[in-house]
Amino acid sequence: MSNVVVNHGEKVAESTSPTKTNYGFVGWYKEEALTTAWNFTSDTVTSNTTLFAKWNAGAFTISYELNSGVNASTNPINYTVETADITLAEASRVGYSFAGWFVASDFSGTTVAGVVIAKGSTGDKKFWAKWTPITYNISYTLNTGNNYYGSPATYTIETATITLGTPTRTGYTFDGWYDNAGLTGTAVTTISLGSMGAKEFWAKWTIKTYTVTFNSNGGSAVTSATVSYGSTVTKPADPAKSGFEFIGWYKQSRLTTQWNLTSDTVTAATTVYAKWQSSVTVTSIKTTTSLTNTINSVGVTGVSTTLQGRTVNLSSFYMGKYEITYAQWYEVKTWATSEGGYTFQNAGREGSAGIDGAAPTTAKNEPVTMISWRDAIVWCNALSVKESFTPCYKTSSGGVIKDSRDVNAAVVDAAVLNLSTIGYRLPTEAEWEYAARYKDGTNWTPTDYLSGATANYTDKAASLAVGVFDYYSDGATPGVTKTANVGTKTSNGLGLFDMSGNVWEWCSDWYGFITGIDPVTDTTGAATGSGRVFRGGSWYNLTDYCLVCVRIKGTPDSRNGSIGFRIVTKQ
Repeated sequence: MSNVVVNHGEKVAESTSPTKTNYGFVGWYKEEALTTAWNFTSDTVTSNTTLFAKWNAGAFTISYELNSGVNASTNPINYTVETADITLAEASRVGYSFAGWFVASDFSGTTVAGVVIAKGSTGDKKFWAKWTPITYNISYTLNTGNNYYGSPATYTIETATITLGTPTRTGYTFDGWYDNAGLTGTAVTTISLGSMGAKEFWAKWTIKTYTVTFNSNGGSAVTSATVSYGSTVTKPADPAKSGFEFIGWYKQSRLTTQWNLTSDTVTAATTVYAKWQSSVTVTSIKTTTSLTNTINSVGVTGVSTTLQGRTVNLSSFYMGKYEITYAQWYEVKTWATSEGGYTFQNAGREGSAGIDGAAPTTAKNEPVTMISWRDAIVWCNALSVKESFTPCYKTSSGGVIKDSRDVNAAVVDAAVLNLSTIGYRLPTEAEWEYAARYKDGTNWTPTDYLSGATANYTDKAASLAVGVFDYYSDGATPGVTKTANVGTKTSNGLGLFDMSGNVWEWCSDWYGFITGIDPVTDTTGAATGSGRVFRGGSWYNLTDYCLVCVRIKGTPDSRNGSIGFRIVTKQ
């Protein structure tokens, strides 16, 4: 600025304001310290005077694009050229982490770090805050379940609404996700858009229950049970079935695997099946040594015996403790004819004095009589099928023999016996004699004894203890006039009853003499013959016909009130 000459005591005229880059002119001051402003209206010049210009640094704007964030309170909104170095603080935003300040709206380049506005800088400034969504973990407590394969493990505040998947657990129904281990409150179904924070969910389960149905297979009804998954079934009361003994509950209708009520657990709706055994109690009979010279003459007048004997090896088998009773015969025959497709020539009789084919009475536990060999093997086949076993008697082409009528005689008489089949059948003659003569596995009942007797047939007391036979003609009273209930006498060494007396017992074999080289194994007798063998004597005979050595034959259609049968199986 140029100097101005002013007369003593006069005022100085105010000049045009000076300029200075990045500064604003404030005014003229009387001293260099710039404390007292010169008042051009009232101040006069009384001596040589120097006025000093006062300047203010120019203010520049600092603006921020926060993208919904919140700026730090320490970040300035303006500055001057004289402002000390400025370092911007981080902004904040709920649900996001701060990724830096950028000087471009598209966040290109690198983030502004360190001193952002250095002292001496000029010009307005603008900064853009960049944000990264915070990633939150999602955890699931499944309580041994399996999570839905698409269930996310993380999310952010920007993640679209998540619908929680449905997990699975064998034996359970899913009842929802809960946000607490106590499974209280309302089930959680979604994580909404805009949610924040780590999430933990607990699966709630309800155990499934299943119905266990008890199929009694013709027995008395058993109420079904409701059982939780993985639990055992409480044992119900055993069902009852006339003429049968309850064996247990089985998993399949074919009755192959028994249901273990102690260890087997329920995993689905289940039906178990009752297995029945006709009231024929069987005992295990196993041969480990051969029985040599099984049949020998004892010189009994009038009795058909043979001097032929041989060594026979037998596989183990089970034989009925009792002769088949009429109740058992009637039960199986009724099923066989009404449901099984079987046909019989003869209806059978209750003991020796009953009415053929009539319903069982108080004499139902006497042996069935008036049945032929053909009737007996067809009944065995029916019992096998009824109890879900394979029939033992078949045709040469493999068909099951189901008709014992005379019109089917040729087929029945040519029956093929399979000893390895687990079904019911008549004993072979060798099996019958083994069982009849058994004492202790080392010693054998002599051939002139009744089965189980302690003395030979001439000792009436010893014979009466084990056999039902006609001793009336011997002068004793009361006389025997009919069959007796099975099992009324003492059993033999194997626990079998009535092997001598009561009724003759059909065997599978043809009556004939066997040729060949000893020893033989599981022989089924002669290949053909004039009749089928029956053994053991009956109520109608004297003791000499009830000996373990006596063998009689009858045509396959023979029947009378003194012939019955018992059964064996390989079970």
